[in-house]
Amino acid sequence: RTFRDFAEGTIQKRPTPQNGEYLEGTHMLIRDGAMPVALTSSVVDLSEYENKKVKVLGETQKAIKEGWLMDVGKVEAQ
Repeated sequence: RTFRDFAEGTIQKRPTPQNGEYLEGTHMLIRDGAMPVALTSSVVDLSEYENKKVKVLGETQKAIKEGWLMDVGKVEAQ
């Protein structure tokens, strides 16, 4: 399998950083009863899936601030 990691939830756009604030990822995956996942992708337009329940597949990246940062390679609508 190309993508070792996955998570399910609803994709939301991250707010624009204020006053030089550092944010990881362009979007967040909000999961019921679990830690949210910061998402980034150079191959998938995550904005197409905003406010939709999805399964994201990708690779976990080293995060500086977030608990979980994923580089998304594939999105499956639920």
